[in-house]
Amino acid sequence: MQWTPVCLALDSRGVRNSEHTRFTLRNPALDRVHRSAFAKRVVYRLPAFLQPRPEPYGLVVELDEDGEVLRSFHDPGGEVFGGVTSAKERDSVLYFGTLEQEWLGRMEL
Repeated sequence: MQWTPVCLALDSRGVRNSEHTRFTLRNPALDRVHRSAFAKRVVYRLPAFLQPRPEPYGLVVELDEDGEVLRSFHDPGGEVFGGVTSAKERDSVLYFGTLEQEWLGRMEL
């Protein structure tokens, strides 16, 4: 089994949490920016606090060897622990981290 962190859940139209949801790290606003080399250069040069960011959303998914979802845990507003970038299970406890937090999350399974 493998736990996989996912930062944003969108469907193919960029709609969050629809019946056709797929998992992606993509940001629809940045997808539009990528159509123009000039726009990409402008956004890249912005200070970090002005650069577009994905909507806060915490999600980890447990996958089996065939990629089938066994379990998932969601934090739709990213209020408890959003932007999960790593997840590891040990002794029936799921530990997870982000690039932005200075601490690890811990959840009993």
